[in-house]
Amino acid sequence: MVKEIEHLTGSRLLDRVRELVHKCDIQRIVIQDSSNRTVAEFPIACGQNLTPTLAATGAIAALLDTCTIEVIRDHGELIPDLYDEVPVD
Repeated sequence: MVKEIEHLTGSRLLDRVRELVHKCDIQRIVIQDSSNRTVAEFPIACGQNLTPTLAATGAIAALLDTCTIEVIRDHGELIPDLYDEVPVD
């Protein structure tokens, strides 16, 4: 498991989370406020409906001036996109 930490403004939070979840290589996103208290934690699965996650992130972004996100990647391995062709044996 690989963890990355980024410090962002609330206005940049939604755009950054949207960028990350569309790459399909992350397992979880943790959002923390400026006091390092966890505000939200979202498990991410490639291909899932991300509308509720992005809506909640947008609401959180409106309330936070600055925040930290912790991005947890699954062993740093890229998960194939749903639109990629998967070889059939």
